[in-house]
Amino acid sequence: MSRLVFYALLSFLALTALTPIYRLFGLESVQVDVPLLVVLHLAFVDRRGAGQMAQGTLGRFGGRLDGASVLCVLLLGYLTDLLGGGMKGIHLFSLALVYLAGCMLARQVYVAGALSAAVIAAFASVASSLTALVVRWATGVPPSLGVLTVVLGQAALTAVFAPPLLRLLAFGEQRLSRKSVERSTLQPS
Repeated sequence: MSRLVFYALLSFLALTALTPIYRLFGLESVQVDVPLLVVLHLAFVDRRGAGQMAQGTLGRFGGRLDGASVLCVLLLGYLTDLLGGGMKGIHLFSLALVYLAGCMLARQVYVAGALSAAVIAAFASVASSLTALVVRWATGVPPSLGVLTVVLGQAALTAVFAPPLLRLLAFGEQRLSRKSVERSTLQPS
């Protein structure tokens, strides 16, 4: 339960604190997708213990569905919808899809390094944004060509900030853990 509270508060503070900073720099439509990075961290974190990991190989380390992470993903999606305005439920839906896809990917590969984290964050950001665009289009709001530049800009900005933010999340996970053996496979090295 402390993990749920930690990630929900961290995302809520990031969403509310970063919004004025984005407006100050004129980045109202292109932003770092902090809830998406938290969801990726939750999907890729390994709770079995570092002693059971085979070092230096591709493995199935993350990808465990647990109740606290699922509840946290749903709460983050709801908070993002609530604070973002617009159509309700889109972020909740897209973050849930990213979480499930991240869990499936984490079972297949061991991802390490800042570049890998940035690439996965960029792909997840594009997938999440395109999911939201498709849902909006299905409800009668056709996308424009300018929206695609916003999607790519947000993916690039999220990719740039993914390694340090994921490192911060891994540090927080380690501090929250009673055992210091938890490790995220998405943690940049």
